[in-house]
Amino acid sequence: MNILSLQSSIGGAASVTRTLTGAYIARLQTIHCAATVVEHDLLAEAFPHLSSDMVAVSFGMPHGPSAAAQLSDQLIAELEQCDVLLLGTPMYNFGIPSTLKAWFDYVIRAGRTFQYVDGARRVCCRPGKRPSCSSPVAACTRLNRGSMSIF
Repeated sequence: MNILSLQSSIGGAASVTRTLTGAYIARLQTIHCAATVVEHDLLAEAFPHLSSDMVAVSFGMPHGPSAAAQLSDQLIAELEQCDVLLLGTPMYNFGIPSTLKAWFDYVIRAGRTFQYVDGARRVCCRPGKRPSCSSPVAACTRLNRGSMSIF
């Protein structure tokens, strides 16, 4: 089993989100002894936000070799190889952190991870069932009471 974990909390070691996703990964590794984990700390890695170069890559426009295309290829390969995609993401200002949005900008590519069919978008990249985990208020409340039950 391959686990792709994306951590976007700014809370560091004190983050409830990171505590929950860490427990989830530990549980999966208990169940699947050979599980491998690829983890991106989106705060520490700070993928560049959308640029004109990346727009050309994302929409399949002609472009030369670039760091943006290379990074996009790497991130898409990780996504295609994973069995579980774990999104450790809190909500900031009623939305996801911009660092997670930047990751999505690199993996959403016309003709590669989605395509247009009869004017509608269709997902091309479906390597398998991928549960996701975040830290909703209810989970935070349970954790603060000392009984974390995420399974």
